[in-house]
Amino acid sequence: MKVIVPLAGPDFVITEGHTKAEIIVDGHPILVKALTSRSWSAGVEEYIFVLKDGVEERNFVERALRKWFPLCKLCFMSHPSGGAAFSALIACGLVDDAESPIIIDLADILFDCELTSFEMRLLLKDSSALGLTFESNDSSYSYLAFDDDGKFKEAQEKNVISRYASAGVYVYQNIGCYIRAFSDVLMKPFYKYNDLHYVCPVFNGVCSNGDKVLSVPVRNIVDIKQQL
Repeated sequence: MKVIVPLAGPDFVITEGHTKAEIIVDGHPILVKALTSRSWSAGVEEYIFVLKDGVEERNFVERALRKWFPLCKLCFMSHPSGGAAFSALIACGLVDDAESPIIIDLADILFDCELTSFEMRLLLKDSSALGLTFESNDSSYSYLAFDDDGKFKEAQEKNVISRYASAGVYVYQNIGCYIRAFSDVLMKPFYKYNDLHYVCPVFNGVCSNGDKVLSVPVRNIVDIKQQL
């Protein structure tokens, strides 16, 4: 199981010498706290981080990231991508197992969840993607909508189309599933937000390809973005 963590957003560097990843929460940097507190973390084989190629980002890698995750892989972008969905796509090129499930974790929301890596793999035998969700009506989140039978209908960024807000973690059977889904969404520009491709709407491509998206509920949300 591989985890892709996009850290190339314009808000990653807070001030000179400080990054969002290093904000201390409960005595730990938020990036470490988020990734190691996931209930499936024991089953993670590899972390792949995507960063913009800049002085502050390079310093962060040497100062902290390589110490926290010494076996991780890194992607550096010379320019901003067209959104986090593109940043995750870049990281897919470093996944060395085409059959391994991938998790795209934005790593800025803390939550409680009991789902283990083994249970995640079992769910992915019947569904092509998993979206971790919690109940909200806050328009700062992305949302997944389901019909009365629990069948996925649509995902939109910053639009309250249901009560199921995304917790910023997206799971796919493998990189091929993600690439196919994103390819479909690229042909539907109305799923962009602020002219960028975010990760959550890629679920629409999973549905268009005839595959299933399952919601996995989480609880006890702590959203770091809202505390900055």
